[in-house]
Order: sequence, then C-alpha cells, then structure tokens
Amino acid sequence: MRMADIRNYINIITEGEVVPFKPSGKPVDPMAALHGADIHSIKQRVPSIRSLDEFTLAYIEAALWTEEEYLQEQDPNIDVNYYNINVETLHKMIEDCKDFQESNEQLLDEAEQKHHFLRSSAGHDFWLTRNGHGAGFWDRGLGKTGDELSAMSKSYGSFDLYVGDDGVIYGQ
Repeated sequence: MRMADIRNYINIITEGEVVPFKPSGKPVDPMAALHGADIHSIKQRVPSIRSLDEFTLAYIEAALWTEEEYLQEQDPNIDVNYYNINVETLHKMIEDCKDFQESNEQLLDEAEQKHHFLRSSAGHDFWLTRNGHGAGFWDRGLGKTGDELSAMSKSYGSFDLYVGDDGVIYGQ
C-alpha cells in the first residue's frame, strides 16, 4: 500500500457506525455516511483522514503494514484492502504522532535539514522503532540524531493492534 493511498483504505468505526473511505475513487464524505447519527458529536470525535499530516499517515500505514499478517491470523476474514479502525484507536495514534513531533521538533528538523530525511519516513520509523521491529531511526544513517529519535520513540512503549470480536481493529 502506498502512503498516498492510506486515506482511501481506512474506515473509522465510532458508536457502531462505519465512516467509509473506499479503496477506489474519492473518499466518501464521512458525515454523509452517518445516517441518523448525531452529526455534531460525531464531527467532534471523528478525525478527518484527509487532513492528517504525512508523518501521521506514514505511521498509520506502517502500523497496518507491519501488523497485517498478525491481524489476518486473528481474523482470516479481515479485508486488508479495506481496514475498519476503531475511532479511539485512531485518536490514540494521531495523539502519539502529534506529541512525538512536538516533543522532538528540533531533532526532526535536524534530520530533515542535515540528512534530507522526510517527515513521512520519520512517521514510519516512529512506528517501527517504538514497536521494536528491527528497523527504524537508528539504522537510517542519521548518526546521533537517529539515536536520540530512537530513544524518544522507545519511551512511548509499544502499541499493539488487534482485531476485536466485531472485526474492528483496536489498539493497546
């Protein structure tokens, strides 16, 4: 899955409702998809996938990519081309990405300026490093900056995805 496409592959699950983002074509208007729901409260809780920054999109992409086989083992019927993600899980992922970027802005800027390291690559590496996938900031040739970003990533602890009984992806 290419990062630019991630916006089209995620359904956000909230209050038992699916906010669809179709794999083909333009994403469906999430508000129009919530038939009979309290639109005001939903708008406050459901993030717009289309508005996420490249760091966060890359982080979500890396999470789904690295956990794909495990998610399929938990639920063989899961469609890996059309993910259903619990809204609280998505909020946690977005919150962690925002906090990491704000807390490490200087290091990320240094990696970008000195090593031409893209923010999308940083989002990817944040997921890989915090979850101990054997790759990440430390092996990108970023020197001390990479080592510091690795240490900061690990301070967040791991974040595991799993499929609930309802076929929706949750995180813990």
